Amino acid sequence: MNRIHELLPPYPGERPVPTRDFVQLYRELGLLQAPSAQAWVSLPEIAPASGIEGTGSNNWVLSGTKTITGKPLLANDPHLGLSAPALWYFARLKAPGLDVGGVTLPGLPAVVLGQNAQVAWGFTNTGPDVQDLYIEQVDPNNAQQYRTPSGMAAFETHEEIIKVKGQADVKFIARTTRHGPVISDAGTMSDVTQARHVLALRWTALDADIDVMAVSLGMGRAQSVQEFVEAAQDWVAPMQNMVVADRQGRVAMVSAGRLPLRSPDHDLRGVAPALGWDPRYDWVGWVPKTETPREIDPARGWIATANQRIHGPEYKHFVTADWTLPYRQQRIEQVLQSREKHSMDDLAQLQSDVKSLAALKLLPWLLKAQSSHPQAAAAMKELSGFDGTMDAQRAAPLIFWAWQRSLARTLVNDKIGQELFEKSFSGRTFQDALEGILERNDAWWCHDTATPKAQTCSQRVDQALTAALEELSQRFGSDVSRWKWGQAHALWAEHRPFSKVAALSPLFSLTTAVSGDTHTVNAQRVGLSGPSETRYRSSHGPSLRGLYDVEDRTKSRVMHSSGQSGLPWMSSYREFVQPWAQGAYIALWPSAEDAGKGGTLMLK
Repeated sequence: MNRIHELLPPYPGERPVPTRDFVQLYRELGLLQAPSAQAWVSLPEIAPASGIEGTGSNNWVLSGTKTITGKPLLANDPHLGLSAPALWYFARLKAPGLDVGGVTLPGLPAVVLGQNAQVAWGFTNTGPDVQDLYIEQVDPNNAQQYRTPSGMAAFETHEEIIKVKGQADVKFIARTTRHGPVISDAGTMSDVTQARHVLALRWTALDADIDVMAVSLGMGRAQSVQEFVEAAQDWVAPMQNMVVADRQGRVAMVSAGRLPLRSPDHDLRGVAPALGWDPRYDWVGWVPKTETPREIDPARGWIATANQRIHGPEYKHFVTADWTLPYRQQRIEQVLQSREKHSMDDLAQLQSDVKSLAALKLLPWLLKAQSSHPQAAAAMKELSGFDGTMDAQRAAPLIFWAWQRSLARTLVNDKIGQELFEKSFSGRTFQDALEGILERNDAWWCHDTATPKAQTCSQRVDQALTAALEELSQRFGSDVSRWKWGQAHALWAEHRPFSKVAALSPLFSLTTAVSGDTHTVNAQRVGLSGPSETRYRSSHGPSLRGLYDVEDRTKSRVMHSSGQSGLPWMSSYREFVQPWAQGAYIALWPSAEDAGKGGTLMLK
């Protein structure tokens, strides 16, 4: 267990969530025997990538005491998978009782993020623990039933049919328990009656009473911070840190969403799959809507969230143990505290900030590294004076990331096995784990299991630099002065399905060099797995940037990562790509001179 916590450390300053020894529990139940007989053995192969580092968002709101206008300003940039066309569509909706502008989602006739005449708002994901896996025991005498605290119960079932062009329909039976759908049936599409145990998922987002439309419209109609917070109380999932400001000068943050309560004797705490037949592991209710984390009109004059821990130690409810590393939040706070008052341009500059405080934690080790590689001297010259600014035009960020990737792989791979590493961990930076290993000078992690002779952490750091330089020289040539971060770190906005078609991909896919990295405020996630020619590119980042002036909304600005059209032969399919990469914006609301201008788009 200790090694697991070293590999996946708790949030800085916290201790691991105390749980029973679940490995011993599963061993006693026979769940670790003959894995091929378990229903969930194929899940790692078919499940999409999860636990992606760098996921999340930024938002902050400043009261009038902290702005040069004397009125609140609000910023928001949700970080999501970058696609072509982008997830968002800019729109202004006007109807009786509704006058709102911002971004919509396809098929949803409401503005999700934006402002009306009185209020502006923005979201980041809270990242709460609102999913539990349950091991359900199948009746050995009747595969149509499973064990519950009160005896055997029948699975709920329904038939699913998948139409396949040119082939026969694929039919399968989907099963549900009292906790939720049986996810271990996924991928089998065949007889699943032989499994002694199956996995079911309990998740607040699957609750039947979710009404996103009603809540979204209620928030869009709010005329004050108080009305917005009240409307947000009925938000269920996903739980969001919602910052909001109004023209009266009030600012607030409320973490809105349904948060489960677990009983005091729940000794797995959602960290590992629980026993579905043991009532101690059932949810016992919800955190009251008025008791989710929140902050209103703080004396410091601003509120910011970046998926970090959003409550203090005095908070009485359990939200999660899996907060995002706080480097983006720390950088936002640095900048907000750097001057007494801020302008809209200051907030725009912060949204484009590419200084990585995370890099500064590991950089001293890299600067001390020794290598006999022919490019080592030139590489160290490029690193001289590097302050963690992930500039697309510099070589230093490229060298740093290649070294960090190599170090993480060499230290972790041989401890957990290459197969598990590639399936589950090849996309991780292991930033926090590496910090701990190097600070402790941890001989166990730094030892190479392939060699009998003990190795030090300094030696492994040196080896990682040599491996990184070999990788980069093979890909970018021997002239280190010509290496640039943007050569490898480029936006990759995939079109589905045509990015998969070689002849069509250049027309449909979107790409351009970008600065930043996984831990910068301008969070352009660094891809670490896959073939070398696509390594380090960014397919996850600021899907939207919004800056909102509640006093004069004609000064509000927005930008997303593609364009307003879904037709690749039109210029509006990709017209935002370069402005987005350069940190530029367009106006959300027309000025007095522009009012009434424009054309008509007819949808048939």
